[in-house]
Amino acid sequence: MALLHSGAERRACSLELRLLDGTVVHDGTVVELTRREAELLAALALVERRLTSDVLSDLLWPDAVGARGRNSLKVHVSRLRARLAPALVVRFTDETYRLDDGVAVDVRLFEQAIAAAALVVTGQRLPAAHCDALLRAASKLAGGFPSALAGIDWIAPFEARLGELHRDGMLLLARDAQVRGDVEALLIHTKRMLACDPCDEVACDWAVGAALATGDRIGALRIYRLHERALAEELGASPAARLRATVLAATA
Repeated sequence: MALLHSGAERRACSLELRLLDGTVVHDGTVVELTRREAELLAALALVERRLTSDVLSDLLWPDAVGARGRNSLKVHVSRLRARLAPALVVRFTDETYRLDDGVAVDVRLFEQAIAAAALVVTGQRLPAAHCDALLRAASKLAGGFPSALAGIDWIAPFEARLGELHRDGMLLLARDAQVRGDVEALLIHTKRMLACDPCDEVACDWAVGAALATGDRIGALRIYRLHERALAEELGASPAARLRATVLAATA
């Protein structure tokens, strides 16, 4: 019996793969994934659109030899397929595994939302739909991958990518707050950026400016000092001279 059908032998259903939650949403029902299932689907969603049995089994079972890893892969794909029947989640065609075209992946959707917002001309306000999408993306991306995917060697570069996406999304929201003249929102977004990377000079510059605009000189100094300490400890560097002068002049 074939493990996976490659044609239209089974009904293709729309599925939502939430890598950042470690779940699949199937017909409105949230299905919790095992660690191995989450890793399998993450590999197909993040590494490449198509992976051979050898490449996929080597990723998931690096210590297994030859057929042993491929057999483990078949077993786990079969179990996953049975859990989500009649929907398709993984297809096997031309000796490669891939996600079904009906599977929506949260990380990809967040990338698309950030890319779409980035196309808005600098100096113009973001449409409300873009802001909502960015806020949803930022809230999920900030948490990174779930514990089921933590500590996996091949996941590390993608964890870094999540951090980059989160920063990009927050930067776009901060720019929109600047355009709207909303200093409170600007302060919130830039503080979140600094929470992820206290060495972020753009975020510190904007956060200090927003704090000063609200009259919070002590808050501005606190933001600056945390940034100053992070730069010294992590990079052996100092804040930009202009930022330092601004802070000292405002808090003298």
